[in-house]
Amino acid sequence: MHQLIKDHLEDYLRDPGSQSIPREVHTHLASCSACAEETNFLGAQSRLLRAALVANDVEPAPGLYARVMSRVEEREDDSIWAVLLEPAFGRRLAIACGTLALLLGTYLASTERSEHGIVQSGIVMSDDRGANFDGAIQPHQRDAVLANLASYHE
Repeated sequence: MHQLIKDHLEDYLRDPGSQSIPREVHTHLASCSACAEETNFLGAQSRLLRAALVANDVEPAPGLYARVMSRVEEREDDSIWAVLLEPAFGRRLAIACGTLALLLGTYLASTERSEHGIVQSGIVMSDDRGANFDGAIQPHQRDAVLANLASYHE
């Protein structure tokens, strides 16, 4: 498309019969088939776009902006991160973690095993040969158990 047509294209597309369009534009379009073809194509596109436009300018309903902004602010408060930042939730989480640590520590301390036998209530039970047993006291092992009980120190 030549520069003369480019300079006056908007005016031509708006109203081809307007007096503001120089006579040279019409003369050039009559003699140059490439410019005429491209101008006709752009004119058809322009008419399609004008048909798609709404005749009256549509204004949003009063208070639309305020409603949209209030909903955005409400959604920000509903996020998971806002719940985690609440002081009450933080205290509950700290108490739950402390309780879990205490329970795990108690469990581990109560099930601890030693080299000589099973730890039960702080007393290590084993027989003379160092073999562990499950708490059933045999008659010939009473002496070993009594010796362990007598030598027990905290």
